[in-house]
Amino acid sequence: MALVVVVVAIVVAAVFAVRAPDLGFELPGSRRETVVSALDAALGATVEPLGPDTAASLGISARDKGLVITSIAENRPAARAGIRTGDVIERIDGAPVGSIGEAAAALADARAPDIILRVNRHGEYVIVHLPGRAAPVARDPAKQGGE
Repeated sequence: MALVVVVVAIVVAAVFAVRAPDLGFELPGSRRETVVSALDAALGATVEPLGPDTAASLGISARDKGLVITSIAENRPAARAGIRTGDVIERIDGAPVGSIGEAAAALADARAPDIILRVNRHGEYVIVHLPGRAAPVARDPAKQGGE
């Protein structure tokens, strides 16, 4: 239950921070860092926008947009889904992501429990099912209190 509350809080903070520029003001640096941290926590990986030099080093067209996976935390959603360092997330549940803000918004709008990512892995496209929040384990009412 606590995990669900934390994930919801992260998503709400990320959505507010992403939508704030639409309201006519820029986010201070600390708010942008909060969005990046929320996105990193949701994926269990750190990301950065794909630049032309990085694209060339990964064998990807400089015209492609996405977020490069720079590190992966052990036993977190990205690691469990088979995402690798150097993978480029181009779409989250069908929504194109070329920036941290677009990714945070796409994650907030994504259908749980599994989120579908389109990943560019050195020029080859891979569809990855990112495990979302686990459903609570149902308890057998007959066994409650007897453990």
